Amino acid sequence: MNCRAVRKRLVAYQDRELSPAETEQVAEHLGSCSGCAGLERRLAAITPRPCLQVDPETQQALWERLDTAVQEAMDEVPHPRSESSWARAHRWLAEETRLPTAAVLAYAALLLLAVAWGASNWWAASQLQTRLEIQPTTTALDTPILPEAIPADQYRPAAYSPDDPSGDDP
Repeated sequence: MNCRAVRKRLVAYQDRELSPAETEQVAEHLGSCSGCAGLERRLAAITPRPCLQVDPETQQALWERLDTAVQEAMDEVPHPRSESSWARAHRWLAEETRLPTAAVLAYAALLLLAVAWGASNWWAASQLQTRLEIQPTTTALDTPILPEAIPADQYRPAAYSPDDPSGDDP
């Protein structure tokens, strides 16, 4: 045992509350470590001794009876049925995640809005693509004009006549 582990058990060692194996380990360490032995002597000077002294055989029998009782109680506990992977995942999420419900709902709402916005943009782009599948013609300003946007009776080449200031043909 190291010094840290022994120092944690010193009061229990003095009160004779440790198992026989632990008592032996602590006593062995106290015999070889002067720092821990000094701490044990200082604690013994200020720690009151328990009134009841139990002999080691009785204490060992008590530990064995306690172990037997715990084992019997554990054997009586019904074993859980084998659960599906969905049930295990649900149980794991319920036990391991500690998120406020409002935060989860806000995240779900934002996620839904993002998906809806993306779907609406995709829909608008696909509609625009279907409208533009006909090759557009361009004007002098490089703005596309779809052929169906110009009625057939209004489509004519531009003509310039110096006599007509409006630019219309007679």
